[in-house]
This record gives sequence, C-alpha cells and structure tokens, in this order.
Amino acid sequence: LLRAIERLCAPPLTSDDFETFVEPPRLKLHNDALAVRPFAGLVVGVPLGIGVGRTLWTQFATQLGVVPEVSTPFVTLTIISVVALVVALGAAAIPARAARRVHPATLLHSE
Repeated sequence: LLRAIERLCAPPLTSDDFETFVEPPRLKLHNDALAVRPFAGLVVGVPLGIGVGRTLWTQFATQLGVVPEVSTPFVTLTIISVVALVVALGAAAIPARAARRVHPATLLHSE
C-alpha cells in the first residue's frame, strides 16, 4: 500500500520510459491528465450517487407510506471516497508491478 502511495506521488511515465520518442512537455501533459482521472471520477460519481440515491429513497419511502426523511452523512461519504481511492490504487499496483517486469520487445521478438 505504501508503494502504491509512492507511485501516486511520482509521475506514472518518465522520459526514460520512452527514450526520446516523446517530448518532455507532451509527457508532462499526459502525466497531468492521468493524475486527474481518479479525482474526476469521485467528483462526478459521488454527487451523482447522492442525487440518484435521494430520489430513489424518496420514491420508495412514499410508496411505503413513510415520511421520506433523507439524511446524507457527508463525513462518512468523504471517508468512504478516500478509502475507495486508496484501495483502487493498491489494487492497480499489483498488475502494474507485474507489467513493469515484462519486456515487450523480447516477448514480441520470440513470436
């Protein structure tokens, strides 16, 4: 898990990975775009989930004849979002570590 957090702090792609195939400004742009994706998913997914959940609960409670009191625990949602992000990074680190050891040129040459 600590290794996954270290990888999050470091850029996913370095200039050594491409050996002058990609210019450094373009590589920086790509790394910045990759760094934003997990947070963008949370920013869109959590409010969308809250909205859909409130709507469905209101409809369900109305059908049952119960007062549709909706309560949203924002602290709990924040903690769950952070834990989900850390677990996703940890889960992604396992196949990434295996893929890092593979040398594509050698594998493709043998075929």
